[in-house]
This record gives sequence, structure tokens and C-alpha cells, in this order.
Amino acid sequence: MNTLLFLLLMLVSIGAVFLAFRHSLTALYVTLAVLYVITNMTAGKIAMVNFYLFAVPASCAAPLYASIFLGTDMIAETFGKKRAFYAIWLGFGSMFCLLALGLMIKWIEPVPDNPLAGALDSIFSFAPRLVLGSLVAFIVSQHFDVYFYHYLKNVHGRKLLWLRNNGSTIISQFIDSLIVFSIAFIGVIDNWFTVMLTTYVIKLVVALFDTPWLYLARKVGSKERLELQDG
Repeated sequence: MNTLLFLLLMLVSIGAVFLAFRHSLTALYVTLAVLYVITNMTAGKIAMVNFYLFAVPASCAAPLYASIFLGTDMIAETFGKKRAFYAIWLGFGSMFCLLALGLMIKWIEPVPDNPLAGALDSIFSFAPRLVLGSLVAFIVSQHFDVYFYHYLKNVHGRKLLWLRNNGSTIISQFIDSLIVFSIAFIGVIDNWFTVMLTTYVIKLVVALFDTPWLYLARKVGSKERLELQDG
């Protein structure tokens, strides 16, 4: 069941990114910001996922991370590097607001026997370390992803889209996983390195799966982009 839910999560997140891209750049910005917040709220949940005969632990947010990189690649391919960097800093801002506002809410004294207060305390007691790891990892890995993506595009032109999509994502996802798991999970879970590796593998699977979506996005284009060209 966990494996099926991971696949469903992958399809829903990639589908949301693609539909947002088709609508407008603004819709894609909003979708990515929402995904940034959700990944930070859920990355600490570790679940067992089946790979053939083996069950391995992985972060439940793994498919969402990969769909975020798909979104920035779509922006970089269609709208350029400047707007891709804007999406990165928009994501940084959304995660910072999550941490700041969440901690303020945590510090408010709740009424006695409030059933949600303990859950929120648990989430936001861990959130600062997780969000710090995510912020550092996100800025470093996303900037590398966009720079390397455009480096390959400058070398090959519009050819070999699959190479710059997968090449930039494979390396940047490893950088992202290594930084966030090192900061957020060392000393918190004993098998953090195993979880990091399996989470990274899931990200790679999603990255390979999203390549046809990037080709489709380039073929059909963004409605906003097409309207600007027609105008």
C-alpha cells in the first residue's frame, strides 16, 4: 500500500506542476510554493517502501522534491534562468514564513486539553532544524540545478533535453539529500544515511519519470508564454 501511495503522490505532484505550467507562470510559482511548504511539513515522516523483495525506509516527501525540480526545469527551459531563480527565492520565502509563523503559533499558550496543541508542538519543535536543513539544501541544490541546466543548454542548444533534465537533477538531488539529511536527521534517527540513500533513489525514479513531461511541456508550451508571443 505504501508503494502505491508513493506512486500516486508522484503522479499527483507532477500532474499539478504540469497543469500549473500550462495555465501560467504565476500558477506554477504558487504551486511550487505550496509544494515547498508541504515537503517541509512532511519530510520528517519516514515510511517503509517496497523495492522488489526489499522494504526500505524513505521520506514521504521524496516524490514532492523531485516534482519541484521538474517545475524549475520547466521555468528554466521556457521562461529563462532569471525567472527560474525567482522561483527558487519564492520557495525560500515560503519556507521561511512557515518556520517563523509556525514558531509564533507554537509559543501561544493553548487552552487546557487542546488536542491539536501537542501535535503542533511536536511538528514545530523539529521544524527549525528541518527547515534550516531544507533552506540550505534548497538554495545550494536549486542554484546548481539551474546553472548546470543552462550550461548544458548552452553547450547543446535545444537538443538533448533529456540530458540536461536528468543530468542537472541527478546531481542536484544528491546535493539536496546530503545537505538536508546531514543537518536535519543526524542524531535524530540512527539510520539517517540509509534513509537518505533510499529517498535519493526515489527522487531519481521520479526524475526519470518526469522527463516525458518536460518534453510535453516544451511541445505544448505555456498558455501564458504563447499569449505573450501572439501579442
